[in-house]
Amino acid sequence: MKNKIKFFGIIALFAVLALSMTACEEPESCCTGGPSTEVTVTGIPADHNGKIGYIMLDKADVVKAWDYQNISNGSVTLKVMCQICDEPYAITGTYDLYFYIFDNNEKRKSKDYTFGGLAKSEKVTANTTISINSFKTE
Repeated sequence: MKNKIKFFGIIALFAVLALSMTACEEPESCCTGGPSTEVTVTGIPADHNGKIGYIMLDKADVVKAWDYQNISNGSVTLKVMCQICDEPYAITGTYDLYFYIFDNNEKRKSKDYTFGGLAKSEKVTANTTISINSFKTE
């Protein structure tokens, strides 16, 4: 009798494990390689040329992607990178976009920005262009 109880206990344990493994989806992974989504910020004042533009794409308070590049001729094109694996990330959908301008790379590392703004609930496609005026300053 004891062996039957142990046997059914082990079967029940395996059944619970098997059901728990199939009950939830894998977390979203962005590490698929391939082309990345590009976000171009335009209308940046000329005194920011040569500085660093930095963007983060956030959904449900989770940073999904980011990039930083030098600002040139009043704009910057940022190739979206996966926050998890630092690879190009092709995403679409509605995101909160955070955009920052840093004087140089050292200031970026210390998060000492000269401009910071948020554009809430922006539709992001493969190639998105957004004016700096869309970002509400923090």
